[in-house]
Amino acid sequence: YPMTLKEEEELNIFIDENLKSGRIHVLKSQYAAPCFFIPKKDGLKWLVQDYRKINQYIVKDKMPISFISKVVD
Repeated sequence: YPMTLKEEEELNIFIDENLKSGRIHVLKSQYAAPCFFIPKKDGLKWLVQDYRKINQYIVKDKMPISFISKVVD
């Protein structure tokens, strides 16, 4: 999604800070998802990713995991 110059700068800061802290890692992948900012109530911005396109290619679980309360009983 298109970003303003200010948003691109904020994105670069976000990436640098999170790479340094180890929260994210550089990966090489054939998949990518667009990201964009959503304003929060406190005025800060929240970085989100749109995985809808990638989710079209993910195989759904044929046998979803049961609730632990049902398994333990």
